[in-house]
Amino acid sequence: MSCVIVFVLLVLIPSNSRAELKTICFYEDDAAEIVVQLENYDKQIELVIALKAENEELAGKTESLARLNDNQEKQLQDADNAVKKLNGVIETQKDAYEKQIKEITPGFFQKMFTALSGVGIGILIGVLL
Repeated sequence: MSCVIVFVLLVLIPSNSRAELKTICFYEDDAAEIVVQLENYDKQIELVIALKAENEELAGKTESLARLNDNQEKQLQDADNAVKKLNGVIETQKDAYEKQIKEITPGFFQKMFTALSGVGIGILIGVLL
C-alpha cells in the first residue's frame, strides 16, 4: 500500500501539475516580433483614438458641406426663378415698347396724306406764282 502512495506522490502528482502549466514555444524570430508588437500596442491604441477623432471631425465637416451644398442649390434655384421672372418682365416691356412704336409711327395712309398734301400745296403755290 505504501508503494502505491509513493507511486502516486512521485508520478501522478508532478504530471498533473505539469499538465496545468502549459508551455508554449516560439522561434526566436517570432518571439522578437511578438515583443515588437507588444511594444507598439500602446502606440497603435493612440493612433486608433486619433483616427477616431479625425473621423468624427471629418464626419462633421461632411455634414457641414452637405448643408452648404443644399443652401447653394436653393440659392441657385431662387436665382433661376428670378431670371425667369426678369425674362418675363423684359418680354412684357418689349411688347409694350413695340406697341408704343407702332402707335407713334405714322401709318401708310397718314404718310400718303402728308405726301399728297405737300404736293397739293406745291402745286397751289406754283399756280399762284
